[in-house]
Amino acid sequence: MSKHSWLAGRAALAIVLMVSFYVLALAVAGGLLWVAYADVAFTRHPAIRLVMFCVVGALSVLWAIVPRPDRFDVPGPRLAAEEQPELFALIRGVAAKTSQAMPEDVYLTNDVNAFVAQRGGIMGVGARRVMGLGLPLMQSLTVDEFKGVLAHEFGHYHAGDVALGPWIYKTRAAIGRTIAQLSDNVLRFIFIAYANLFLRVTHAVSRRQEFIADEVGASVAGAAAMASGLRKVGAAAVLYQSYWHNELLPVVQAGFRPPVTWGFARYSADPKVSPLFEAVAQDQESAEQNPYDTHPPLKIASRRCRGRRRRQARLTSGRRRRCCAISTRASAVSSRRSAPTSRRSRRSTGRTSATRSTRRCGGPA
Repeated sequence: MSKHSWLAGRAALAIVLMVSFYVLALAVAGGLLWVAYADVAFTRHPAIRLVMFCVVGALSVLWAIVPRPDRFDVPGPRLAAEEQPELFALIRGVAAKTSQAMPEDVYLTNDVNAFVAQRGGIMGVGARRVMGLGLPLMQSLTVDEFKGVLAHEFGHYHAGDVALGPWIYKTRAAIGRTIAQLSDNVLRFIFIAYANLFLRVTHAVSRRQEFIADEVGASVAGAAAMASGLRKVGAAAVLYQSYWHNELLPVVQAGFRPPVTWGFARYSADPKVSPLFEAVAQDQESAEQNPYDTHPPLKIASRRCRGRRRRQARLTSGRRRRCCAISTRASAVSSRRSAPTSRRSRRSTGRTSATRSTRRCGGPA
C-alpha cells in the first residue's frame, strides 16, 4: 500500500470517527433523557436522583458538543511585504516551487517554530491562509534550512492537512469539553475510551502528514538542508526557552529592554551553552515514538531525509550512467555510419591514382 493510499484510508477513518463521536454523544444524551422520561411517565414513584442524574448528564453532553465559533488570536505583529521584501521574495519563491498560493497574512512570533493555518470561515470553509514565522527560528537556521521549513509548511497546504485540520481539532475540543463536563459523572469513562481511540488514529494521520511535509521540504531545499534544519529546530526551541526564562525575563522584569535577538545569538554562541545544544539534539534523536504524539520522532524524520538524499544520489548516478551509455551508443552508431563512406572514399582514390598512372605511361586518355 502506498503512503498516499494509507494516508487517505486513515484520514477517512478519522472522519468516520469524528462523525461517530457526535452520533455517540447524541445517542447517550437521548438515552439519558428517555430513561428520565420513562421513570417519570411509567412509574408511580419516580426516582428523583435518577431523573436528575439523567437530565443533568444529557444537558452536559449536549452543551459540550455545541460548535463554538472560530476564534483567531493574532500571534504577533503582521509583516508587510513592503517592509520585508527579501523575506517575502523567499516565501513567494518557495510557494511557487510547491505550487501553492501565498498566505494572505504573515505574522512574526516569538518562538522557534513556524505554522500555517486558516482563519475565519466555518470549519475551514471560506477561510483565508495565514502563516506564522518565529524570529528565533529564522535566527537559528541557514537560508537553505529556512527554505526547507517554509516548504514543509506549504506542504501541509499541498497535502490538504489544513483543510482537514479544523474538523479534527473541533472534534478533539468537543471530546475534551464533554469529558470535562462529565468530570464527576461515571459516563465520562465512555468518552475517555473513545477519546483514546480518536487521538491514536488522528495523531497517526498527523505524523504521516508531517512525513509528507518533510518530503516536500526536502524536494525544495535538499535532503541535507531539511535534515539539519529539523535537528536545529528541536534543539534551538529548548535553548530559547532556557534563554527566555533564565536570561531575558529577569532583565525585562527589572525594567530594561534588552536586544532579544542579539542576546540569543550571544547565548547560543557561549562555549558553556554549545555542548548543551548538542546534548539536547542527541537526546531528541534518541527519543522513541509515542502513539499520542502529533509529530514523528526526530530520528525517524532525519532517517527518512537521509534516505531521500541517498535515493537522490543513486538517481543522479543512474542518470549519469544512462547519459554515458547513450553517448557511447551514439558514438558507435556514428562510427558505423561513417565507415562505408571511408571505404568508398578509399576505392575512389585508388581508381583515380590508377588512371593517372596509365596516362603517365602513355595509355589511352
